[in-house]
Amino acid sequence: MIPVAPSAKGLQTLLDACTRFAADHDIVFNTCKSRVLVVHGRYASAVNLSFRLCNSAVGFTDQYKYLGHIISNDLRDDTDISHQI
Repeated sequence: MIPVAPSAKGLQTLLDACTRFAADHDIVFNTCKSRVLVVHGRYASAVNLSFRLCNSAVGFTDQYKYLGHIISNDLRDDTDISHQI
């Protein structure tokens, strides 16, 4: 499952919904394997963000492999092209 949100507040709302679902249905999310990929705009300033899933902090990553393609936080495709070649 990959929750996608247009804002930090929206993502935390989705993670809170996942936490409630996990509690209601006796499901455990492996927060050690979970990561957040923040895509910054061209002129965006760095903001100190933190996200929680099931009362555990979720770490950050600069890139993520999804369906065989590498998505990076700057939305450049250099890494994905190099990987495909």
